[in-house]
Amino acid sequence: YLRAEDVVTPLTHTIADINEVMLGDDERIVIEFSDTDKVLPLNKTNALTLSEELGDDTDAWIGKAITMYRAKVMFNGKNVPALRVRIAAEQPPPRPQHRKVKATDEPAF
Repeated sequence: YLRAEDVVTPLTHTIADINEVMLGDDERIVIEFSDTDKVLPLNKTNALTLSEELGDDTDAWIGKAITMYRAKVMFNGKNVPALRVRIAAEQPPPRPQHRKVKATDEPAF
């Protein structure tokens, strides 16, 4: 898992897949990236940040680039490092859309 300790300077990765996974007693959205083996389970704050920017349909997040950075947050009365996310300033080119072929379509050759 990506953790705050892994992020010294902001990291940008492209979302390859989204899954819902049980972590302990909580069901979490877990993001897989196309350019690293580490995954990112989303806490409520990060999930809300991404859904506000990218929408509620997590399938639409695939192919988008996000930047992860370290921030200090209050947790149990202490200031601790936390991982936060934002939409990357530069996005990868959109994935090509595949057109569904109908049985009545003329062959392309």
